Amino acid sequence: MELFTLWMAKGSETQVDKLFGELMEELRELHIDSLKVFIDTETEQELVGLRCTWYETDTELANKVRERAGRGIASYVLAEYEERIIKKMIINEYAYKIRDEISKIETYTLHILDQSEEEIGGHQARKRRKNQIALAFITYLEEFPEVNIDGFIHFRLHAYAEELREVVEYAIDEYLMDKQYQEFIALLKYFVYIQDAKIPVAHLMHKGENDFILLNEDFEPIETKQVETFVVEMIDKDINYEDMIVSTLITVSPQKVFIHTREPEMQVIKTIKQIFDDRATLCTLCGSCSPHLGDFRKEQRSTLT
Repeated sequence: MELFTLWMAKGSETQVDKLFGELMEELRELHIDSLKVFIDTETEQELVGLRCTWYETDTELANKVRERAGRGIASYVLAEYEERIIKKMIINEYAYKIRDEISKIETYTLHILDQSEEEIGGHQARKRRKNQIALAFITYLEEFPEVNIDGFIHFRLHAYAEELREVVEYAIDEYLMDKQYQEFIALLKYFVYIQDAKIPVAHLMHKGENDFILLNEDFEPIETKQVETFVVEMIDKDINYEDMIVSTLITVSPQKVFIHTREPEMQVIKTIKQIFDDRATLCTLCGSCSPHLGDFRKEQRSTLT
């Protein structure tokens, strides 16, 4: 007897083969010899599909087959439809038309969906989406033996689509913030480029976390009108220490800035390097910064022990 049939538009033979592969991977584990899955066509409606038939009457076993089929369909949807749904949302619902912007937002979205378990997306989130899709198909197949895959995804997976929509919205916010940040960095880079140097050298000593000291070429503290002492400690949470450091460096306008740090991957360090470009040199250990920042090798040894 026919257990269920999954239909797709004719011309989707490649996709049908992929769906067939996902189904068979799940159904093989049941080891039911009488269960047969084969590709069928319906020329009048221009459809091509997968028809699942078997020669059993065990209702409990039939439910297991549907459950496995639902999981196989869900794997197929995640692999073949998710990116297309995301791209369609970006274009149709958020009116992005420029290819580069669409691609970047799509990348942001997929990155969020693929993030580690401790963050927004990750393996557990993907597993949950798969279970959500599988349950929707299983429930439908229990009542209706035939389903059009494209139509079902479009009209029935509302909760899944809404979750993707929320992630797309978050990704767009991230993209716009990053775009504004890059535009601001570009403006500061231009300002540094056209500004005449006021001092030959500045040494930025990063003592750890948000603690910085700015020294001149003789390794003496630099006084500025903006900050009387350049030791930034985040006592007042409203003060953006990154803006303060960048503003001070631009004010003193060194021809060359040496950034001494044991944490080169910190965002503020990357920002300064971006703004000052070839005028900035990164140092993680030298004879001049060791008295201020300590011996990096000793710190590493003490951490290891």
